[in-house]
Amino acid sequence: MKPLSAMNRLLIPTLLLSLLLSVTQAQEVRQWTDKATGKQIEASMVSADPKARTVTIQRKDGQSFTLPVDRLVDADLAYIKASLSAPAPAAPAAPAAPGAPPAATPAPTAPKTTAAPAGKPAAPVGAPAPPRPAVVVTPAKKFKYPAGGAILGAVKKVRPRMIYTAEGFAAMKARSASDPFSQKLLASMKATGEKLLELPELVQVRGEAARAGSDPSSKMLFHMPLLAVLNYCEGDPRWKDYAAREMVSVASFTNWHPEEPEICAQFLWSMSWGYDWFHDAMNEEQRKKVRAAIRELGIDALAAHLKGEPLPPTTKRPEPGVTATPDKNPPKGKAKKADDDDGPVSTEEMLMSGALLHAAIALADDEPNTAGPAATLGAKFFGRGIKGFAPDGIWHEGLFSGDKVLDMVASLIMTLRSSSGADFGLSTVEGLPQAGVARMHLTSTNRRDIFNFGDSERSDLSRNWVTSFLASLYGNPGVPAAVAPGPQSPDGTFMGMAGLMLYHNPHIAGYGTADTLDAGFAGAQVATLRSSWTDPKGYFVALKGGDNSKDGAQLDLGTFVLDAGGVRWGIELGAEGDRAPGMSIAATAKKFELYRENTFGQNTWRFKGAGADDDDKGKAKGNAPKGKAPVITVPPGNQPHDATAEIIGFSSTPDKGMALVDLSKAYSRYAKPLTRGVMMVRGPKPFVIMQDELKVKGSSEPAWIMHTRAEVSTNGNKAVLKSGGQTLTVTVLSPAGASIFSEALSDDDKSLKTSEQVGSFKGISILKIPLTDPKGDHTVTVSFSLGEEPPAAAVVPLAQWIPKKK
Repeated sequence: MKPLSAMNRLLIPTLLLSLLLSVTQAQEVRQWTDKATGKQIEASMVSADPKARTVTIQRKDGQSFTLPVDRLVDADLAYIKASLSAPAPAAPAAPAAPGAPPAATPAPTAPKTTAAPAGKPAAPVGAPAPPRPAVVVTPAKKFKYPAGGAILGAVKKVRPRMIYTAEGFAAMKARSASDPFSQKLLASMKATGEKLLELPELVQVRGEAARAGSDPSSKMLFHMPLLAVLNYCEGDPRWKDYAAREMVSVASFTNWHPEEPEICAQFLWSMSWGYDWFHDAMNEEQRKKVRAAIRELGIDALAAHLKGEPLPPTTKRPEPGVTATPDKNPPKGKAKKADDDDGPVSTEEMLMSGALLHAAIALADDEPNTAGPAATLGAKFFGRGIKGFAPDGIWHEGLFSGDKVLDMVASLIMTLRSSSGADFGLSTVEGLPQAGVARMHLTSTNRRDIFNFGDSERSDLSRNWVTSFLASLYGNPGVPAAVAPGPQSPDGTFMGMAGLMLYHNPHIAGYGTADTLDAGFAGAQVATLRSSWTDPKGYFVALKGGDNSKDGAQLDLGTFVLDAGGVRWGIELGAEGDRAPGMSIAATAKKFELYRENTFGQNTWRFKGAGADDDDKGKAKGNAPKGKAPVITVPPGNQPHDATAEIIGFSSTPDKGMALVDLSKAYSRYAKPLTRGVMMVRGPKPFVIMQDELKVKGSSEPAWIMHTRAEVSTNGNKAVLKSGGQTLTVTVLSPAGASIFSEALSDDDKSLKTSEQVGSFKGISILKIPLTDPKGDHTVTVSFSLGEEPPAAAVVPLAQWIPKKK
């Protein structure tokens, strides 16, 4: 390295002193010059990082670069000094720079609590996050995915390059020495890592145990980034030695469960990380063994799934003492060709294609002939699939499945930026910039439980590092400041603490203020209403419209969840997914047979009988793609596969939130029209009103249904629910004389087909409001309020709920 000039020696201390302000501001476009090569770039200054001794610049096309200040000529240093000495205008914070975490921002003085402006929730007390940046969104229809060759052609021949470069890890190390959150987090990670070193490396798990969540792939996703952060921040050789031994151990497995694409993708993803991060910890023989496993057990298996081809014999090595036989059967599920641009990309396909891209970037130097096809195939699926969050940030297969995809998206975008300096426009595709807002609104007031409609396994979001990643790009939409956890079990799964460290940023270090209490999502046809952002025991209600024909959809139009007092009273039963015999997330007749999937297992209307105008003898017209499947018979009482429901009204004011959904297409055989409305009444004593207006065609035994785990007692038009030390009163306000009843579900009930159900129904009851004189017009109004006294609420026609726009 050349010695610094006299001007450099004078300017750099002054520059670094000025950089303590961590200024982020827009500047004029100018020429920047690399003093070593003379190469110039036309760009504007975006930000500077005092810890990393870097400056971030941005070209006119939006591509950003982070450069060490020592690489710049004296004129550039003088310009930076002059810019930093000028008053900084108010401007949105810039997204995280490629390859390096944002610098920690000094916490401002906590603001005083003030009254919220009309229509906006009160701000919490504490250190605020920086303002959200303005993001230019690329419409999904106009986004063109990058070719695999373009991605690999831009990869720098440096290591590490996954998520961070060496400079990025150095900046993270510097941050961990000064930022209290990072200090505590690193201490917790070190304590966890010490426990991990006491355990043997991962060993192969065979058979069904892999499907129960104990498979090594999810644990490896925890181990690799944990060891990488400790290695680059602590420098203790024990971390990389253990990582290298574990990688060699996993490379020795006979297979990575090729029949289970998600598990196989997790192996490939974590091994690709490790190959890059711990490349220098292995000798060439070990690296060759790891590369062979990545190629044969990972890439070959996932490529076969994405192409709809049989699994090659390389994906299953012979077990000790057993002669291998080729598997001539195609992978499970519907085959999808890589050149088929029709239809959405599934969660499984996104995980597979994202893993292929990680593997391609990891092997780009050492095995270009392997990396090339993997990148091409992965880019086709991932680039098309990223549009699955459009238009408003909700993944087309549900929120929990979307979090799995976002986990992969975060790692890939950071890896593309660190390895090539650009993410090829992925971060601006319509839907992704809105994902943080959607996740926040679909989460209850307790900041834990979600409205997990559709075929998903859980009712909460466990990947809190995804929140940090989204905030780093798009700002804090209203979530609380992150809190560093204590030490975890070394048997943890997925990124965990390492994800919080890798994606930590100023936006998540402070609180965010939401724009509104309520939200309506036109793409997913879902609305959420709440009484407060700051009260963990406040009210939360979410209502669903949507499209039953989508993969992953249950037959659940009109369903809802209800929380109050920290308890979920109106529950979702979960999903069968493809775990029950013959079950698939696609539209099949099997969904009608399983209680959790069909209409009877939802919090919506239940009808019995064939229906008053069932001219097609129980068949739904057009409920399968043209030319791909026969029309599916719709059993009595169920919504058809092709039924849709739209949110036709939405309003949010300081005192009320309201949403209306049109369920007429879902129940056209029984009632038309059928409109459901939900109202959140805020104030000192909040409550919720649900009102259904319907015209029943015949005597099909209509009934209003809600599932609950609470202890229930009923008396006339009132039901008292008790759970978690709380009491909720459910009152039928109309029709006059209507009664509410409770029925317990039973695992012995043959009509539930429990022999094929995955979970038990023990402890679950339904609240039921039957219409005793069904034919004709009805208004069914129900109130929900904490305590044993119903609210003083009048029955108002839905037409008067939301004023029409003039």
